[in-house]
Amino acid sequence: MIENTILKQKKTQQREKIKAYQKKYRENNPEKVKAMQKKWRENNKEKIKASNKKWRENNPEKVKAMYKRYRENNPEKTKISQKKYRENNPEKVKAMEKKWRENNKEKVKEMEKKWRENNKEKIKASYKKWIENNPEKVKAMQKKYRENNREKISKNRLLSRSDLNKSNDTW
Repeated sequence: MIENTILKQKKTQQREKIKAYQKKYRENNPEKVKAMQKKWRENNKEKIKASNKKWRENNPEKVKAMYKRYRENNPEKTKISQKKYRENNPEKVKAMEKKWRENNKEKVKEMEKKWRENNKEKIKASYKKWIENNPEKVKAMQKKYRENNREKISKNRLLSRSDLNKSNDTW
């Protein structure tokens, strides 16, 4: 029992001596250390890739935070990268956006409502342009409305006539 404890202490001391020696060597030979590390990385690409993948799977919150920090610190690079991806993968982007919209219907409604509130002039201009470019459709829509809402229209006419009669005594 005592021998085991003594052996453990000696091993611990040896490890500490080795660590100190290695640290001193790395400080005194940075070029050699970099070269060795580079060579090791080149020879163990698959091992590194597997290790990184495993770490990412085990630490999704950290990975998400890393990517978020990168995007915040490199907005221009991120914008360029996103633009390239969108140009090279339009079908994937469209499918992803469609899926997101289906899964976030409330957010989409809220975003659209906010956009409409902030862009009333654009909407009016667009609507006016559409009316100018589609007079037949406008006439058809008006006709359909009049057919479907005859009672409402006649009621409004009567109300407006009675208002005219009260104010002018003549038509």
